[in-house]
Amino acid sequence: MSPKANLEFALADAPMDAAHLEERWRLTTLKSFDVLDTPCEEVFDRITRVTQRAIGTPMAVVSLVDADREWFKSRIGVEADETPRDNSFGTHTIKRETVMVVEDAERDPTFASGPLVTGPPFIRFYAGAPLIANNGQRIGALCAMDTRPRILSELERNLLVDLAAMAARELELRRIVSYDVLTGASARGQFFSLAEKELARAVRYQTPLSLFVMDLDHFRKINDTFGHGVGDRVLKEAVDACQNALRAHDLVGRLGGEEFAALLPQTDGEGAVVAAERVRRKLESLKLTIDSETIAFTASFGVAVLKGPEDYVKAMIERADNALHAAKRDGRNRVFAG
Repeated sequence: MSPKANLEFALADAPMDAAHLEERWRLTTLKSFDVLDTPCEEVFDRITRVTQRAIGTPMAVVSLVDADREWFKSRIGVEADETPRDNSFGTHTIKRETVMVVEDAERDPTFASGPLVTGPPFIRFYAGAPLIANNGQRIGALCAMDTRPRILSELERNLLVDLAAMAARELELRRIVSYDVLTGASARGQFFSLAEKELARAVRYQTPLSLFVMDLDHFRKINDTFGHGVGDRVLKEAVDACQNALRAHDLVGRLGGEEFAALLPQTDGEGAVVAAERVRRKLESLKLTIDSETIAFTASFGVAVLKGPEDYVKAMIERADNALHAAKRDGRNRVFAG
């Protein structure tokens, strides 16, 4: 396993304090929107235009706070499309439940040395309302900025909150078509689309890429015995367990029925087996109680790695699927590499 993958999987097993767990969940929520580094979209540009006019500032942005940067989905009056997260305005905004106002950034010790204050666009005034996802996580901010100090009126504050809520709702609507409603995993088409982009990135930068396919064992028996409502809950619990066992930037998708796949960037074959085994153990330990009955379930896994620049996602899935069927034939509840 590569040192980087080894470290990341070790960290995944290490205990985390409440703040780190909360940030991991926030980043997982942000990732679920699949919006970072996407082109401009008129629906968000319209919100920044309305914000600019309503607040009366030369600059307005819809920003998303990633692990190490604040990225601008839409921007007016700002040349850069991102800024380092360290001490950025958005980093502080997402720590608040309501609007954050900085009337004069040059006089504020927290922001006076920031790159967008000391350099273009020379921000002096900032007002930002957090973008709050449906699960309560604050993933970014709607921001109005000026090159001169000023104050924010109560009316303007309320407008900013309403417009931020509109931006958050548009993000939620945007992802509905991309995700499986029942489990929250990426829909099949979305998974393949994102996986192909990740594969192209891996080929370009010559980094490892792996995936595994997971199929729940004897799932039809669970449906027949307990009903489809219980089966649906098993599927949801399985995906939750899988996502919790993986890293924030790994991608889980539903291929169909009870079959799922997980794409593991910057991970070699050995690391993918370790990741799949972690998920397998987590599923094996799950126990659901339904009407005083305890339901346990397991899954079988097939692993595949990127072979080279001529490889493609569908071929990787096919190799992983072949390995999965071998795991089924060997007794189920195990991980095989293809």
